[in-house]
Amino acid sequence: MKKKFLILLIVFFGCLYNLSAYINIPPSPDSISNEKFTYNVSYKTTDLGNYFFGIIKIESNTEPKYYFTVPIYVIRINEYLEGDVQWVFIKNIEFKNSKTITIINRANDIFEFNINTYEVKCITKRSRVFDFDINSFNLICDPSGTDSIVKDLYEIDLDEELSKIQPEYTGIQPEEKKLLKIEEVIKVSENILFDLYGIKTIRDEMPYYIYKYKNKWFVKGTLPDEALGGVFEILINADTSKIESIIHGE
Repeated sequence: MKKKFLILLIVFFGCLYNLSAYINIPPSPDSISNEKFTYNVSYKTTDLGNYFFGIIKIESNTEPKYYFTVPIYVIRINEYLEGDVQWVFIKNIEFKNSKTITIINRANDIFEFNINTYEVKCITKRSRVFDFDINSFNLICDPSGTDSIVKDLYEIDLDEELSKIQPEYTGIQPEEKKLLKIEEVIKVSENILFDLYGIKTIRDEMPYYIYKYKNKWFVKGTLPDEALGGVFEILINADTSKIESIIHGE
């Protein structure tokens, strides 16, 4: 009887520990670079705290400077446990070849990221978090559909931000064509923005933050932390190059 009681007591305090545990964020792996870009790791949780993303952050090495983020994997957080103890951080990134980066997280889950197409593949299913269940707090990774699932969840937080860009753009539109590469998106954006606000104003808002949202590109300026004022935001249709809306904060 005493033995059973002791076991129950250990289990009880073990559960309490798990519920109150705090995770120390490990140091990020070193960035890697090629001639055009530098690749870093980053993380994000949704505003509601119900999803955690492991991310690759791409930074251009030449002007125009910009950042572009790609979600690699996502974990659904169990609301009954401390959120941060469920986070899984990236421990290593390296070039597999000239077009592919291999990413390994601390659960030893392996992913491959194509630097030309931005496609992500889930390579292994080593850890328990790979049970594919969107309704649990497991890491969501399905080799046949990881890319679309993760991106769909990653875009949830953009909905609110993009809903603020209401004014419809009625000015001159660029030539109609599909925008597949970031360089093309920047060129279209700058051509319009330079005419509206001036080259210096827009270039002073580098690095640009660029997001791919469904069939749209969202480009946003940045300012130094100590600077006052607003930045531009522009929404472009990826299928037609049509400028859908532009705003600039005061």
